[in-house]
Amino acid sequence: MERIAFSLAKFQVEYQTEPLDIETGHPRFSWQLRGNGQGLCQSAYRIQVSRSGKIGWDSGKVTSDQTNEVYYQGEPLRPCEEYQVQLTVWNQTGETAVASTWFETGMMDGSFEAWEGAQWIGPAQCSLYAFTKEVFSVEGELRIPPGSERGGLVFGAQDPRLKDADKNLSGLAGENYIAYELDVSVLPARLRIYRVGYSPDDRKEVPLAEHPVSGFTEINRHDFHTLRIDVVGHQAFAYLDGACMDWETGAQGERIPRQLNPLGRFDVLAFPMLCQVGFQAGAGSSVEFRRLTVRNLRTPKAVLFEATPEHPGPFGAVKGLGVEQGCFSLMGTEETTLATADPSHHSMPLLRTRFAVKEGLKKARLYVTARGVYQGQVNGADLSKDWLQPGANQFDKHLDYQIYDITQKLLPGKNAMAFGLASGWWSDAQTYVIANHNYFGDRPSLLAKLVLEYRDGSREVVATRPKSWRLSAQGPVIYAGNFHGEIYDARREDGFAGCSLAEYDDSGWETPAVLDAVPIPLEDQEPGWPAPNHTQPKFTAWNSTPVRAVQVLKANAVTQPRPGVFVYDMGQNMAGVPRIRLYGARGQKLTLRYGEMLYPPNDPTGLGGMLLTENLRVACCTDQYICKGDPAGEVFQPRFTFHGYRYVELSGCTVPPKPEEVEGVALSSMTEQTGHFSCSEPLVNRLYENVLWSQRANSISIPTDCPQRNERLGWMGDAQVFAPTACYNADMRLFYRRFLRAARDLQSPQGRYPNIAPVGGGFGGIAWESAGIIVTWAVYRQYGDLQIIRENYEAMAAYLDYLKTKGWPGILTDVGPLGDWLATDLSTDLELLWNAIFAYDAKILAQMAAAIGRAEDAAQYRALFEEICDLWNEIFVDQDGYTQNRAGERNDTQCSYALPLAYGVFSAKNASKAALHLARRVERDGFTVTCGFLGTPHLNPALCDFGYTQTAYRLLLQQNYPSWLYPILQGATTVWERWNSYTIDRGFGGNNGMNSFNHYSLGAVAAWLYEYVLGIGQQEDSVGFRRIRIQPRMEVLHSASGYYDTPSGRVAVAWKWEGQTVSLEITIPPNTTAVLVLPKGMALQSGPSQSNRLVSGQYRFWMTQLSDTSQTDTV
Repeated sequence: MERIAFSLAKFQVEYQTEPLDIETGHPRFSWQLRGNGQGLCQSAYRIQVSRSGKIGWDSGKVTSDQTNEVYYQGEPLRPCEEYQVQLTVWNQTGETAVASTWFETGMMDGSFEAWEGAQWIGPAQCSLYAFTKEVFSVEGELRIPPGSERGGLVFGAQDPRLKDADKNLSGLAGENYIAYELDVSVLPARLRIYRVGYSPDDRKEVPLAEHPVSGFTEINRHDFHTLRIDVVGHQAFAYLDGACMDWETGAQGERIPRQLNPLGRFDVLAFPMLCQVGFQAGAGSSVEFRRLTVRNLRTPKAVLFEATPEHPGPFGAVKGLGVEQGCFSLMGTEETTLATADPSHHSMPLLRTRFAVKEGLKKARLYVTARGVYQGQVNGADLSKDWLQPGANQFDKHLDYQIYDITQKLLPGKNAMAFGLASGWWSDAQTYVIANHNYFGDRPSLLAKLVLEYRDGSREVVATRPKSWRLSAQGPVIYAGNFHGEIYDARREDGFAGCSLAEYDDSGWETPAVLDAVPIPLEDQEPGWPAPNHTQPKFTAWNSTPVRAVQVLKANAVTQPRPGVFVYDMGQNMAGVPRIRLYGARGQKLTLRYGEMLYPPNDPTGLGGMLLTENLRVACCTDQYICKGDPAGEVFQPRFTFHGYRYVELSGCTVPPKPEEVEGVALSSMTEQTGHFSCSEPLVNRLYENVLWSQRANSISIPTDCPQRNERLGWMGDAQVFAPTACYNADMRLFYRRFLRAARDLQSPQGRYPNIAPVGGGFGGIAWESAGIIVTWAVYRQYGDLQIIRENYEAMAAYLDYLKTKGWPGILTDVGPLGDWLATDLSTDLELLWNAIFAYDAKILAQMAAAIGRAEDAAQYRALFEEICDLWNEIFVDQDGYTQNRAGERNDTQCSYALPLAYGVFSAKNASKAALHLARRVERDGFTVTCGFLGTPHLNPALCDFGYTQTAYRLLLQQNYPSWLYPILQGATTVWERWNSYTIDRGFGGNNGMNSFNHYSLGAVAAWLYEYVLGIGQQEDSVGFRRIRIQPRMEVLHSASGYYDTPSGRVAVAWKWEGQTVSLEITIPPNTTAVLVLPKGMALQSGPSQSNRLVSGQYRFWMTQLSDTSQTDTV
C-alpha cells in the first residue's frame, strides 16, 4: 500500500484555538487532516493531556476515524489551570502526524463567591445626557401667589433636532418646548398643555390640550402643589399632588397617556426627549418653585437631576430667574416667560486602580465582566481587539466574563489598569418598547479580579473594591448608548491620557460606589415582558465568538444635498462605526448621523438626497464630536456604540473631510467566513454578498433582526429560518450555543420558549418559539455537535410537552399569532403552518433523541410526528392534493406547500401532487416570490426536490417585484426586511415605521445556493458532513463555483458549461466520503473515476447532456 504523508491542522479545544475559558469538565477536541492525493483518512488517534508535566488523561491508541467531538475523559479538571495537549494520528497506511495545543480552565464556579471579594463598582450617581433621554419623570413644587394666575413646568426645550431644519422631517428651525401650565385664576383650575416648535401646526398661544382639574380649592389654590409629568417616549401622564390629572381615553375606555409626539404614538422618531427643563410663568404672573426634580421612571427610580435655590446647578445662571424666600421666583412679562437649563451632567464612568507586581511573576490572569459594556487597558495597552464585551446577556440568569492573559503587559513594580463603561445591553434605551428603558438597571458597573501567580508558588488578587479603585465621571465620552450613539468631547482627552498608567495622577477622581442589581417589580414591566433581577446570575466564562472589526470600508462618494450638510456613501450597508478625520476649531461641535437609504431625488417631502431616518424610529443613531482644535485634523472612532448604516451625514463643519478620510469599521461576531459562492450571473453574486453582509451586521453578540432601529433583538423566528444559511457562511456553533442558553433562561415553567432571547417579551408563537428546537437541529446537523443536543434536550422536550397542551390530540389552534411574516400573499392559513411546524418539531426531536441514546423518547416522538402528519393531511389537504383550511376552503399559496413539503409533512400520496400545485402556483404568480419569512427558505428546495428545478431558477433570476433580485436593481447591498421596503412605483410605501434595509431572513435562500446550485450537501443519514452529497443543479446557469469549510475540511465545487459539455471540479476533504449524483439528463463522459462514490481528494469530471431528458436523477 502506498504511504500517504499528511499533517494535522486546526487542532482545537471546544472549537477554539488555545482558549483560556474552558469550564466544562469534559472539553471536546477536534482536528483536521491535511494532505495530497486521494483517500486520506484516519485510522486511529491518541490524545494525552497533562498539567505541569503530569499526565491527567491518556486515551491510548483509539481505533477510530473520529476527528470531531472527542471528549476529554481524564481526571477532574482544576479551575484556572493550564493543560497541555498532545495529539497523534495514524492514517490508513500507518503513517503518523502529531500536533499539540493547550487550554486553560476558567473559574469553573458560577457563584459570586468565586470572585474572591470583588464587588460590583460604578458611579454613585447616574449620569444624564438630556438630549437622548426619552423616558423620564419631571416633578416640581410650585406656588402661584395671590395676584398671579398661571405657571408650570417645561421640558423638551431647545431640542437641537428641532432647531435645525436639516434634522427633522418638517424643516422646523426655531424655539421648541413642551409646557404643562396650571391656571388658578378661576375654580376649577385648568391645566393647559402647550407644545411649541414640534410641528408646523403648533402655536405658542394655542394649547395642545386644555381641561379643568380637581384638587384646587379657595383655601389651597395659592399653596404649594406638586406637578409631575411622566413621559414614556411619545406620550405622558400628568399628576397633581400624586393624583393623575391628565390622560386620554383608549378604544376600550381605558386611560392611556396623552400623545405629545406629532408623528404618532408608536414606531416613529422620538419626541420629546428630556432636553432642557425648567419653569414657566404666565404673562403678568409671578410663580415660586421650591425644586425641580428629574427621575428615572423605572425602579429604582433614581434622581437624575434636582435643582433647589440652595443648589441651583445650571439654573444659577438663567436670566430672569431669581431666588426669594427660599424659592426660585419667575415673573412673567407681557408674554409667557420660560426659564430653562440643560440638566445634563457627568460622563460615562472611568475606573482605574494601581497595583504592585513582585519579581518572579509566573502568570497574570484578568477576569472581567460588566453590567453594560467595557473597554479596558493595562499599562496603556488595550486588553484585546474585542468590542462591546461582555455582550448581550440575560443578565439575571447567566453573565459571561472574559479572561485575559496580561502577563506580558505587566512589569515588576507599579502597574495600573483602567476601564471605560457604557450602557450596552444593560441600561438606557432597550428594545422596541420604549418603556423598557433601563431594562436591567440604571447605570453600568464593573466586576473584575486580577490573579497574580509567582514562581515561588505565592498568589495575589487585585479585585474591584471601592477602597482600592478610583472613578471619574468627567471623561471625554459624555454619553454612549447602542441606540442613540456616542457624544465625545476631545477637549477632555488630555486630562485622561494615560489613565491606565501607574504614574497617572488620579487625585481628582472619587471613590466608586458598590452597586447591587435591583429587582424590577412586575408593575414596572410592560405586559408580556419578564421582570428581571429576581435571581442571581450564574457567571460563565466567555465561550463564543466576540464582536470584532471584520472589515474597513472607505467612502466612495460625497454629496451636499443642502448647504453645510455632507453625505458620505460607504458603498455598503453595514453595522459598525465610522473612523473619520474631522477638522474644526476648539469647541466646534460636529454632528454625524447615519442612515441606510437616502430620500430619492424629487421626493415630494422635499427631502431628496437627505438621510432616511424615519425607519430608525426611537434610535437617534447620532454621534457628536467636540473638537480640541488640532489643525492637522482629529480622528474620531466611537467605541461604545454601533450603527446600522450605509450613509454618514456630517454637519457643523467648516472643512469637510475628503471621502478617503471617511472610513467605516464593520463590526461582527462573524469573524471568519466558512463558505463562498460565485456564479455566472452578477446579480445572483450580489445577492449572495448581500446575504453575507446582512449576516455580519446581524451577528453582533447575538443573532438579531436588524442592526439600526430601536430593536436589534434576538427574535427567535428570524434566527430559526436563517440558521441553515448562517451555518454555511460561518462557524456558528459557539454563537448559537450562547443564544440557545438565553432561550433556555427565558423558558416558562410550562415549557414555552420566548419569542426574543435574551430579554424576552415580544410575540410570535410556535414559528418563533420553535427556534429552540430548530436552531439546535441546524447546529447538530451541520457540525455533528452532540453537546448542543444534550444542553438543550430537556428544554426541547418541555416545549413539545407544552405544545401538546394547546389542543393535542387534535389541531393546535392557540399557538400564534404570527405566520408567514411579511409575505406578499397574506392568505396562507395559520393553523396549517402552525401544525406543520408542530410535526417538524417532533420529527427532528426524535432524531436528536436517537443521536444521544434516548431511544425510547425517539420512538415516542417519531410516533407523534406520524400522528400529527396523518391528522394534518386529513384536515389541511383535499383529495386532489391542494392545501385547504380547517373549513375546507382551498388555500393554495406558495408557503402552504413549500414549508410542509420541506418538513416532510405531506403524505407520500399527497407530496408529489402538492409539489405540482406549488410549481403551478409559482407560475400563476408570475414566477415571483409571494412567501414571507417562513416560506422563503423552503420554496426553492421544495421545487428542486420534486423535479421543478427550472421553476426554482426562474424564481432566483426573477427581476420583477417581488423577488430576490428586485431590491438589488434598486441598489440594495444587504437583504431587506420587506419585499417592498422600496419600490419604483411606491417609494418607501408608507412602511418606514417598520422598514429595515438590513434583515437577513429573506436571504435564507443562500442555503439553496450552496446545496442545490453548487450541490454541496449531506447524505440523508449524515451529520457534520462526514458523508457528503454532491448534486449540482446545472440546468440554467453557465457556471458556478464555491466551497464550504466542513468540520473535516473544505469541500469545493466548480462547474462550467462548454457547449453541450460541462466540466465539474470537486474537492472532497480528508476523512470523508462523497457520492456524486448526476443531474437529470446528464451522463458522465470522463474523469479520474467512473464511479460516483468518491473518497477524499480532487476530481475533475466532464459530463454531456443526453438527448433523452426523461432520465431521472441517479445515485
